[in-house]
Amino acid sequence: MAKDQINDKYKDAAGKKWDGGKLRWDLVPWEAFEQVVERFTHGAIKYGPNNWKEVDDAEDRYFAALMRHLVAHRKGELYDPDFPDNLHISAACWNALVLIYLTMKRIEKERNSKFEDK
Repeated sequence: MAKDQINDKYKDAAGKKWDGGKLRWDLVPWEAFEQVVERFTHGAIKYGPNNWKEVDDAEDRYFAALMRHLVAHRKGELYDPDFPDNLHISAACWNALVLIYLTMKRIEKERNSKFEDK
């Protein structure tokens, strides 16, 4: 392609970047997400890094915790008495994020076991 053809093709693209179909990390409200990260940090100090991955019956227990925090939030109790300065809704988000991770890992394991059985 000749240089003038390239210039013609992109003449209206000044200052543009083609990000279609890519994840929009810039949309995440990081200041709110910081409370969730505080919970990961607190858990790492109290129980050891990533210990939450080793909990027995994890999906059921984290779901129950998620619901307890959502109900407390819905009843108007903003802060978690077990973790002052951290909102119940942040704890709910932490539990939901952990459930997403565990569900993804379970699906991955199920898919891999199907291939191993063949």
